[in-house]
Amino acid sequence: MLGTMLEKGELDFAIRMYNNRTLPEGYHTVHLDDVKLLAVTSSLNLDKEARDLPIFFFDGLDEVILSTHFEHSQKVPDATTALSILRVKPGVAIIPESMHEQGEHQPIAINGANHLLIRRVLLWYQNLQLNPEKRFIISNLMSLLQSN
Repeated sequence: MLGTMLEKGELDFAIRMYNNRTLPEGYHTVHLDDVKLLAVTSSLNLDKEARDLPIFFFDGLDEVILSTHFEHSQKVPDATTALSILRVKPGVAIIPESMHEQGEHQPIAINGANHLLIRRVLLWYQNLQLNPEKRFIISNLMSLLQSN
């Protein structure tokens, strides 16, 4: 029943990653409306190595967020700091859209097959948007439906 509702778009609190029906229920996350994520790198570094640096611009953000552990985020001073950390440590950085308007970075293509990278960004956004009560309901939805 839940899978059918998701396919028809009747539920807007969750999406299934890449519409891949073989992924388990745990891969559901909140629905993203009008969120623009743009992979970028420093305008000085357009080599292949830079394409593996997961950095995204996010509209409405006013600080640089760096996530080097799953579901753990921290603030960093600027995008340059985030880039230098990501060169030596796996993670993802989410940068305010205003920095892109200043022309400090250029869009690039990154490996879209990296499920953990995309999931990490979506989890960050989910935690930003949802309070603990809503997260509890979403994570326990199946058991709540079965108990009624």
